[in-house]
Amino acid sequence: MCIRDSKDKIELQKQHMLTLERRTEEDIKKKQKQIEEYQATETCGTEEVLILTQQIERLNKEMKEYSKSSEKLKKLNTFLIKLTHKLNTCEKDRKFFEDHDVCPTCSQELEDEFVATMTDDLDDKIKDISLGKDELLEAIEGEEKRLEKFTELSTEVNNINTTISHTNFQLMTIRKQITDVAVSYTHLRAHETLRYLVCRLLL
Repeated sequence: MCIRDSKDKIELQKQHMLTLERRTEEDIKKKQKQIEEYQATETCGTEEVLILTQQIERLNKEMKEYSKSSEKLKKLNTFLIKLTHKLNTCEKDRKFFEDHDVCPTCSQELEDEFVATMTDDLDDKIKDISLGKDELLEAIEGEEKRLEKFTELSTEVNNINTTISHTNFQLMTIRKQITDVAVSYTHLRAHETLRYLVCRLLL
């Protein structure tokens, strides 16, 4: 009777061990699948970071072409102020000779020939300055567009850097998950081997 009871207990234990072995095998397969999925995600994330880094390098090279636009724009605007002041002075002087035929300082009458010479000279200056001002305004407009492009590129680089930081954080999390699952996988494998040995002993 005792021998039969012992055999029954051994059989029950063996069945229990086999059931545990099957469950462990299922868990191991799940862990393997998890590791594969995490590794695939890690690969995609690493490739994305590489592509984004290359984009930043390209954008930084492009930004160098526009990096001095802000400084140039300040100089051009300063020159525009001076040029505008000079133009206003010439136009004011030109108007004076139009409206006066007597010198306001000495009350001496201004000769027609002198007035004609002065107005002709001022007309030439006004024409030259106006032409220069138009060219300067065109140059300023060009630098403003270059500055806008620089700002646009800078914003794009900042956005990409933010994406890279976010992706790197995700990669760090995924790598930790891979490590945790791998440890769990190893632990299950060890238990599976132990149960296998016990089952062989019970056979």
